[in-house]
Amino acid sequence: MSLHISLLTFNCARHRIDPSRLAAHLSEHLLPPSSSPASSPPPELLVLSLQEVAPLAYAFLGGTYFLGASYLQDYYLAAVQEAVRIFSAEQQKKKEDGWGYELVVSTNVGMVALMVFVRRDRRDAVRWIETAGTGLGVWEMGNKGAVGVRIGYAETDGDDEGVVAMTFVGAHLAPMEDGLERRNRDWMNIVKRLVFVPIDGTRTSLLDDSSPGDTLQETSPLLPQPKPPLRTPTGLYHPRTHVFLAGDLNYRTHLTSPTPDDASTFTDLTDVEYYSKLLGHDQLAQERQAGRTCHGFREPPIRFPPTYKYAKDSLEFATHRWPSWCDRICYLDFPVWSSPFPSPSSSPSSPSPSQSKIQIQKYTTLPHHPTSDHLPVILSLSLPSTPIPPPPPPPSTPQTAEDPRLRPPFAMDPHWRARRRMARVAEIVVGVVAYLGGTWEGWGVLAVGVGTVLVLWGVGGLGW
Repeated sequence: MSLHISLLTFNCARHRIDPSRLAAHLSEHLLPPSSSPASSPPPELLVLSLQEVAPLAYAFLGGTYFLGASYLQDYYLAAVQEAVRIFSAEQQKKKEDGWGYELVVSTNVGMVALMVFVRRDRRDAVRWIETAGTGLGVWEMGNKGAVGVRIGYAETDGDDEGVVAMTFVGAHLAPMEDGLERRNRDWMNIVKRLVFVPIDGTRTSLLDDSSPGDTLQETSPLLPQPKPPLRTPTGLYHPRTHVFLAGDLNYRTHLTSPTPDDASTFTDLTDVEYYSKLLGHDQLAQERQAGRTCHGFREPPIRFPPTYKYAKDSLEFATHRWPSWCDRICYLDFPVWSSPFPSPSSSPSSPSPSQSKIQIQKYTTLPHHPTSDHLPVILSLSLPSTPIPPPPPPPSTPQTAEDPRLRPPFAMDPHWRARRRMARVAEIVVGVVAYLGGTWEGWGVLAVGVGTVLVLWGVGGLGW
């Protein structure tokens, strides 16, 4: 049996998405055309990685319920959930055995969010959930950052040995053409500080030390969660989990901004030859091959135009940024000790896509949303619904010893929890300032506050 997964990454550019538009795009790209027989079922899991999901004030205050409301959850992320609901409802109308999706967990660090949906008929297959989060911006705040969800999935009853562990990571790395080294450093900090801990099915307080499952970011589990088998905090790499990375990784095609002469060479999206040459300068591919980022990760072949930077309300490229494939989805393939080859002697450390156990169905862009300067990217794949076996005991083969699941490129930061606490306090302070100084609601609060002070001062002046 196979497990089908679709992952979507989208930089929302701090705007609320249009639920109807996104629902239509999901219908178009998650399902086979109505004129052709279905080659595969709808994905059991739908994972949405979102960057710049809301303005900074609402994103930073998202978990505090400032003034009694969470604008991030109730307005911005709710629009995404509504899009999936519309998509599900439309499919239920078309099929007698209609299906839909339910939200399993929604989590964010600042402006970076991750939402995991499960097909309704597979709801009980989700056995446990872990979450993680780390900021990558100034003072490690979440204007840039990474969030993770790790789930245990099993369609049959049994013990933990039959559970498939899957890790989904959404990320937003440092911007600008000259930010290559900062992006690589962001990746290093993700590996060091993205630490997964269990959630217990309740919204946890950021500053509450009493909960052993404190996830240190806004986390909303939608299903009751028994304890996972990995009871101690674990990092991004683990010997028995699949890992998928989706986000605005921000790797560009040049190290400097384009000149006006450069911008005059930008062509339309149909010029395959031009963009094929531009893709040859892609920083992510170069840095992965050099072993400086995304260690061990693979990416399907790119056969779509650059995903950034578009002028809003159009498909024309902005002239002050090189067209680049900023929005990417990568994955760790099966480890060598679980390779599809008949014997260790014939097992290369990096099997070709045709030899991989992970089968790619689609890797492409979705249509442009006029509120964003990015194109959404979607990856649909399937993998065997059997867990990754434990690694062999030492001595192991050289290929096994080099696998980043067993030997991560960077050690876990022992102070990750304290660092995230300090960053979260900074987020709340900055969020309050941004809310009061940069939103209509905040201006209203200030006006009421100033008016109250003036009234009280006037009353006091009259001697009342």
